[in-house]
Amino acid sequence: MMALGIWPGHRLFEYERKLAQSELAAFGATAIKPVPRGVQFEHPAPRTLLGRLTYFSEIGVEGTVWPVAQHEVEARHLQSRSIRSRQATRFGVHGFHEYKGKFNPQLARALINAVDPDAVVLGDPFAGSGTALIEALRLGLDAHGRDRSPIAVFVSAAKLRAHQAGDPRRLAVELTELAERVGASLKHGQDTGSDASVPTWDATTHRYLSEWFTPPAFAGLREALSDHPPAEESPAAHLSLLALSSILRSVSLQEPQDLRVRRRPAGFVPPSLRDAYIETIDKFIASLAELEPWTASQVATSKLGNANDHDLFGDSKGRRLIVTSPPYATALPYIDTDRLSIMALGLATPARTRELEASLTGSREWTMRAARIWKQAMLDNAHSLPSEVTGLLGQIEAANQANGAGFRRAAVPALLYRYFVAMRDDFTSWHGQLRRGERAVVVIGRNRTGPSGEQVTIETPSLLAACAEQIGFTLGDVISLETWPRYGMHAANAVNAEDAVVLEK
Repeated sequence: MMALGIWPGHRLFEYERKLAQSELAAFGATAIKPVPRGVQFEHPAPRTLLGRLTYFSEIGVEGTVWPVAQHEVEARHLQSRSIRSRQATRFGVHGFHEYKGKFNPQLARALINAVDPDAVVLGDPFAGSGTALIEALRLGLDAHGRDRSPIAVFVSAAKLRAHQAGDPRRLAVELTELAERVGASLKHGQDTGSDASVPTWDATTHRYLSEWFTPPAFAGLREALSDHPPAEESPAAHLSLLALSSILRSVSLQEPQDLRVRRRPAGFVPPSLRDAYIETIDKFIASLAELEPWTASQVATSKLGNANDHDLFGDSKGRRLIVTSPPYATALPYIDTDRLSIMALGLATPARTRELEASLTGSREWTMRAARIWKQAMLDNAHSLPSEVTGLLGQIEAANQANGAGFRRAAVPALLYRYFVAMRDDFTSWHGQLRRGERAVVVIGRNRTGPSGEQVTIETPSLLAACAEQIGFTLGDVISLETWPRYGMHAANAVNAEDAVVLEK
């Protein structure tokens, strides 16, 4: 049967148009041909595609047009917020928390469809805020995630619980009732200078946080947290704490535009903590209104752990697929960025946050002793990394010596060596857990190092592919993904392109 997939009204990247065609092919469409309004194709039952496709707004057959479910979800989200036509990426629970480095939900969904539409279990070993996990659930898969960052696990677990709430409207009522009490505590504490204590804080946490809030704001935060129910008690309690986490950067002395914990200029007066919190809760309520009652029996987990854990898929049975977006070769400071939330929520102490930052894949934090060890390991290629990797590191090392690089830049080659060793270890674990014919998709970008005008591009996608092939994976498609340009203080070393590297066992 001849059908037409109709493009939405908003702009699509070229890779999204190509992925749309790949989805069609994966679901058995043939004679796929781009036409001015969309894509023409043949399929025996086009209506069966309406619940799976990502980028089309409608499917037309012989004058009859049916809406695509994903487009309806996005359209309702935009309409409820009076937003002009564009791709909605914060529909449902995806808008919870401004976690840095979020996966695009449409990309995660499309990759699941295009790479292995028969998969029934998804694993994300770098789960972050849980975007791929949520999209897997929406497509009917079990979903299992791991992350080293406790705030990432906290955020993703809150999203999963909210998404799987049997009755999201009842959850919204419970959250509204709890938020009234928490908001009152925030206001009372900020207005009166409450001396409440938080049971989950030790003395070092209290002391550290007191230096990053004005006394009134700190008093409000303490009073709200002093008797707040723990996240484990209910999804509503979890979401309320997530809302508190979401406002901490804006009400603290941390410079909100900087990913590191750096101070604002003197003279900052925080806004009303209650107003900021209630505004966030209102957004959560609006998001919950977009969810349908949950009756499915899928399994979803988000756990604190390593990307090379050997039980990524838990007890789930059936065909497996990994879709993940690991940190770049020199990663964002994920722990530092959300350090205040991690401590305020009782997820780690100040000393533990420093250890966590250093332990993340791609971290630029290490001791002098670790730097010496990894520098020597790089020079000896003690871990037998592929020649593609060692060749690039030698090029960067030579450029650093020629240009008299400072301490930070001089450390880059050894940091990169450690990164690729860690990623190859992860690939080894994934290879052991996947079965023959199953796949892993790694979405990763490039970055640069070196002085302006003489920068070397770190081709992370191809280098990771070489590491994966070294331990037995077969390289499949490499899907080029355009990204929006980076601006501001973090744009200097950015490259506005990523790749989705498909690996098959």
